[in-house]
Amino acid sequence: MKKIIHLFCFMLSFFGYSQVSNVSLVEINFSGGGNPRHLTKGTTKLYFTASNEIVTRGLWAQDTVTGETYLVKDIHPEYNDTFGEYNSSFFTSGDMLYFLSQQPNNQVELWKSDGTADGTHMIKIINPSGNIVFADVNFFFEYNNLIFFIAD
Repeated sequence: MKKIIHLFCFMLSFFGYSQVSNVSLVEINFSGGGNPRHLTKGTTKLYFTASNEIVTRGLWAQDTVTGETYLVKDIHPEYNDTFGEYNSSFFTSGDMLYFLSQQPNNQVELWKSDGTADGTHMIKIINPSGNIVFADVNFFFEYNNLIFFIAD
């Protein structure tokens, strides 16, 4: 009887949380790999970073309603490692994306984007001295319409 209850709970949890998604493959770099990272879903947008033959590593979005995929903004065109390796540096609230970006001098910046170039801008440099790294900023969360994160 215990095995049947465990199997039922497993099936309920597995099938209860499964989702069906329409997925399309979009080529953004015809000269090589786009190396997408930081996949983060908003309400109607999927945000990610990737590179192509023009952009070293930019912020991209796919509108899940229209299916359009586009470059939102090249945050620091002169710097290839703008976003680092950490997915914890991206957070959505509705369709608003909050993310961290790093300048070549190691200053970590807090940015936000509504999925448009004009609506993507830096909010604040977290540590102007430049002695902070991406791994020291994480755990974004929302409480009472405010965004919080932890920085070392």
